[in-house]
Amino acid sequence: MHIAYLPYFVATSDPENYYYSLLLQYVPYRNESEFIVNHDTAAEPFLARESHLRVTNTSLEMYRERDRQLENAFNQIHGFEILNQEAEQANIAEGKDARTPHD
Repeated sequence: MHIAYLPYFVATSDPENYYYSLLLQYVPYRNESEFIVNHDTAAEPFLARESHLRVTNTSLEMYRERDRQLENAFNQIHGFEILNQEAEQANIAEGKDARTPHD
């Protein structure tokens, strides 16, 4: 398995590289030339794999949802930590005010 780092392409300005980069990212392959055999453009093999990619995308949604749940849990716990720290600081400040003699 190889990890490919691809530049960012925009479909409207560079459709050939855009669809080719999507093929590289989402379709397993042994040889890049497999993608374009019997096709004139990179969009054609991408569209030919549409149903497979949609099924894969649907199954990956479960993992994205779990990622969102984890992210929300981390955000909540850090939010509670901040609130607790602020409350502790306020209590400390109130304690100092109570010990300070008033005129």
